[in-house]
Amino acid sequence: MIKYYYIIHYSNGETKNSFEEYGDDNFEGTFSSYEDAKDAAEYSISCFFQGGEILHLSNPGDYDAPDENEEIWYEIQELEVED
Repeated sequence: MIKYYYIIHYSNGETKNSFEEYGDDNFEGTFSSYEDAKDAAEYSISCFFQGGEILHLSNPGDYDAPDENEEIWYEIQELEVED
């Protein structure tokens, strides 16, 4: 059976995958379709920007506003798992 997971790449060189966000126990970070993985990756990216904006609005002296020009991209990978 094919499952999918995402890897998010940040412009500073860091990466984060769906296993890190959802946990890797029992393949919780996998998705049954490419579209589900894509939707989850896009949601995670939107949360990144929203979280930065909330931190900035809460305490602008400590947190800079998020850079909307920051390049963040994702890739979807296939994973073969046994039934």
